[in-house]
Amino acid sequence: MAVLLALLAVLAGACLDGGPEVTPSVLEGPVRPVGADDVAALAGVGSSLVEPLVQAWASDYRLVAPAVSVAFEPLVPVAAASRFGAPGPDFLATDVPLTVAEEDELGGREEVVHVPWATSAIALPYNLPGVPELRLSPDTVGAIFSGRAQRWDDPAIRADNPAARLPSLAIGVVFPAEASGTTEVFTSYLQAAAPGGWALGSSATPPFPRGQGAAGPAAVVAAVGATAGAIGYAPLAYARAASAPVASLGNRSGRYLQPTPAAVNAAMAGATLRPASLAATLLFTPEAPGAYPLSTLTYVVYQRTGPDPARTDALRHFVSWALTEGQRYAEPLGYGPVPRQFAGTALAAVDRPLEVEDPEGPEE
Repeated sequence: MAVLLALLAVLAGACLDGGPEVTPSVLEGPVRPVGADDVAALAGVGSSLVEPLVQAWASDYRLVAPAVSVAFEPLVPVAAASRFGAPGPDFLATDVPLTVAEEDELGGREEVVHVPWATSAIALPYNLPGVPELRLSPDTVGAIFSGRAQRWDDPAIRADNPAARLPSLAIGVVFPAEASGTTEVFTSYLQAAAPGGWALGSSATPPFPRGQGAAGPAAVVAAVGATAGAIGYAPLAYARAASAPVASLGNRSGRYLQPTPAAVNAAMAGATLRPASLAATLLFTPEAPGAYPLSTLTYVVYQRTGPDPARTDALRHFVSWALTEGQRYAEPLGYGPVPRQFAGTALAAVDRPLEVEDPEGPEE
């Protein structure tokens, strides 16, 4: 809660004196209707990665739809999936897109809306006295989290940081204690970008050989900040809220980059949609020299129809607002907007059923 209050305070401060300096909405044109006359109490569950942004959206959506409240509860992935759907919450937020089989369980493509609504970087906060800037290649990150590199003056870390005075200090690894979409994104990145240095696979609960677990991303960042020699991984929003230093990550071009909005946008340029789906395949080894490779999309999932049409309309209006006017909240809180190549299609899927082209063409 303290992290959320800090993030909202940042946004509130930016709104003084004429509003925040933000990038334009991902969609140009007139402001869309946002359901000002709706009356509903909406509830969502899922990813802690996107929780600060959803909470900010929920707060300010009341300014345009006063009788609509949006509550959001972060849950581990398995619990979130099991509770989604009637009579459970109205929507699910997830960092790992649903599979076709999971969509089918909820009613299939005609019934399920499953679209990206923001991007995020996974940052590597660290606590290393005397080292204000830290560079890590993908193989070195794999060596640290697989336990092969155990001290900060390890040769691999020295090779990444030839100008730094690295202490002979034990590395303390911190990771989310429970199953986590952030962890699945992080390990998917290591599997793709450091295949020679990471053998623990892609999982929401990998068998880290050493380190300590913390209850959620805010606790991961706090534990790193409290322990000299510690390093962890967490959504950028949480590291930024705690003013934690984060490592610069090496990309395919050999550049070491901080997780800035521009670097995340560059990484997203390589993302592609899966066939007949709005779930994206991320490229964790992007070609763009300015790309921060540990970048991800985060999704909203809900059922298109329900027993209460007014409630369903209110949810649709909220998600539509989040995809348009709500995108201006992303960068001030440490997120990024939906990539332009997906934005129009995502909004169309929210407003009406997504038409999937028949690969065999129309019948004669």
